[in-house]
Amino acid sequence: MKHRALWLIPAAAAAVVVVLVVGLALGWNESGTDTSRAATPLVAQASLSSRAVAFGDPLVARLDLVIDPRAVDPESVGIRPSFGAYRVVGQTTKKTTGAGQRLSYRYVLECLDSVCAPPTAQVEQRFQPATVSYRTRAGASVTQRVAWPSYLLSSRLTDAERGKPGRNLRFDSKPPAVGYGIDPDTLRGVLAALAGLLALAAAVLVVLALRPRTVVGAAESSESRLAQALRAVRASTANGRPAERRKALGWLGRELRAAERPSEADEAGRLAWSAHAPTATSAGEFATKVETTEDSE
Repeated sequence: MKHRALWLIPAAAAAVVVVLVVGLALGWNESGTDTSRAATPLVAQASLSSRAVAFGDPLVARLDLVIDPRAVDPESVGIRPSFGAYRVVGQTTKKTTGAGQRLSYRYVLECLDSVCAPPTAQVEQRFQPATVSYRTRAGASVTQRVAWPSYLLSSRLTDAERGKPGRNLRFDSKPPAVGYGIDPDTLRGVLAALAGLLALAAAVLVVLALRPRTVVGAAESSESRLAQALRAVRASTANGRPAERRKALGWLGRELRAAERPSEADEAGRLAWSAHAPTATSAGEFATKVETTEDSE
């Protein structure tokens, strides 16, 4: 009996081995492998640059994601962190690709507001969990919350100093030294001189604007217009139009009167507005007479 029992033990062990080999060959372990893969398509880890920080000092928060691209679409990954009163003053994202894909999000945090000041010398705080969302290759949307580690926030003030913060403010009440690019007395003298020059220039302009026109200037102006009127009369004798001769003679009469030659002005008016239209000959002879008288003067 003892020999038979000893023979049965190795036979039973061999049978168990055969059963396991057959089970592996038939794929009994496939369901277990798929369950493990589906359960961890994305692994997240949150960390802080320091677990102890003083009020006013910057703090770096880092979130690392390891993704199985066979189960998760990397382009669909989204991060929504919440740091409360802390302000994000810097942010970087790093992607590393290998057998899987690693996404590293780095946030530089800072808070100088009074709401971030600890009420006691030290206080333990923790940020709200970050929300990670992604879409699986099967099309399912997944949301995962990742907890941040706690950190110890400390204050450099004692309890007595926090009770009366106004006594601990240090500032220099002395105003800074006064400095000038230009000496004030020099600048005052330069500005006074410029003001005097501007006043003098304004006075000169006023005198020139109010100065009456001289007789010589008026005569020169009248003579210039008189010459123009004479040219108009000469032109009217050539075009053969009596109406043009009347206008030219009338203009010549006005210019002669302005030049203080009334007798010739009256004669020009009679020619211009006579019952019979002035002829080219009479108009030309009168223009010659005026030019001769003008030259003799």
